[in-house]
Amino acid sequence: MAGCAEPAPEQPLAELEGQCGEAGPHLVLPLDSSSAAASSAGQYGDRTLVAVWDLDPEQTGSEPPSRGARHVWSVGPCGEDPVRLEIEDGDTYWRSDIYPGQMMRCAPETGVTELFDPSGQHPPSPLFTTETCASVRAERALGVFNLRPVDDEFGVLELLPWPEDPAAGPAEPIEVIDQVRLGSLRTYDARALLRTSADELVQLTWSAGADTEPQSEVLLENVTSIRSSGPYILGESEGSVLLLNRDTQVTTDLGPGPISSYALYTDGSEGLGFIRYQESSQLTHPPVRFYTLPDLESFELGAFRASTLLSSGYVWGESPQGTVLVDVFAGTSELIYQGPMHPILRLRDDWISWLGCCDGAFSPSSLEEGPLYRSFTDGTLEVLAARATTNYRILEDDRTATLLDIDAEAWAGDLVVVDPDTHEEQLIAAGVRDFSSGPGEREVFYLVDDADRRGVWSATLAPRE
Repeated sequence: MAGCAEPAPEQPLAELEGQCGEAGPHLVLPLDSSSAAASSAGQYGDRTLVAVWDLDPEQTGSEPPSRGARHVWSVGPCGEDPVRLEIEDGDTYWRSDIYPGQMMRCAPETGVTELFDPSGQHPPSPLFTTETCASVRAERALGVFNLRPVDDEFGVLELLPWPEDPAAGPAEPIEVIDQVRLGSLRTYDARALLRTSADELVQLTWSAGADTEPQSEVLLENVTSIRSSGPYILGESEGSVLLLNRDTQVTTDLGPGPISSYALYTDGSEGLGFIRYQESSQLTHPPVRFYTLPDLESFELGAFRASTLLSSGYVWGESPQGTVLVDVFAGTSELIYQGPMHPILRLRDDWISWLGCCDGAFSPSSLEEGPLYRSFTDGTLEVLAARATTNYRILEDDRTATLLDIDAEAWAGDLVVVDPDTHEEQLIAAGVRDFSSGPGEREVFYLVDDADRRGVWSATLAPRE
């Protein structure tokens, strides 16, 4: 089978769909030298982007492969016509919603954002120069909000409209307001929140386009810091933390600060959400209080730590007894797991997964294996795989792809797919150093680094029976 070493006799093979004239995996991108990692980096029409990281030049061979410089390639559906794109190691790139079918690239060192052809056939078109790439990546419908510093404390808010014809060059920036405190800007499609030099929390709203004067409204006074989500704003003012509901214009004093003790979560649509309040202390598990939104009903848990939002109204965390699932709106908590746990979690809207190994170490060796657990917001706990490593992916059909039996010298192992019901392991490929989900629903991209098969391969699993 192309791209696969000979498996051990007892290892069943995964059933794969044929693609690109191959009965099994096909080579997406051949490589000339050793690499540390590779991943599928997006689909743009009939072009697939593949990111490859060199081995760190200081790699010793006695530790997991560490990543050096990154290279981004564009290839055809079956790996044809490979083109290395002019994307530097530190650049940010993403699929554009404003210009469909195109991608954007932002260079953090220069702040220059360009519209980029994913096929590599056409030169990039410069769009903006901003202070941060994050302000561009938000892709607000009105344009890009840029807070340009004038000194160490304050800046000028600029609005940069999207060019109608990117090839004609960038649009002229529009200066909106000066004396804006650096770090205070929050932006939305046609709205911006900011703190002025007078410590007023000001909302600017554009109702008729980027080239019109925005409506200005002071929401809170004497504000030293803010947090916002959906229609809600948390602001610290004169030692107290205030909650402002912009929809109702009602302000509520939640009590003493600092604001760092408060976390705000909303679903962004119906105004539902909650606030988590937890004092900073020396306790491993300090008490926590939850407030529901919009009605501000509250309840307290005696000891809680490392809470993580699952979906609106559900929080996962740890107590001294073990793993706890909290239903904020019901005001209840349930102990769902006791045992070792790797602290890096995978989240979806209604479930969370973790590896039951490693004694809670944050960066355990990728050689370590343990059972893979998944818990849903209804409290259901299941084991998806009898063993997995930290390099795993849960596929759309609930099967798990993971690297097992990793060799400590070559740092390569068996890429397998695991049935969630039977826990049977089926071999996709041997001698795999790294892998990621591919652009297809059941597709995996994987990196092989031996001399005969060196490159990035793709395999598509047959549908689960």
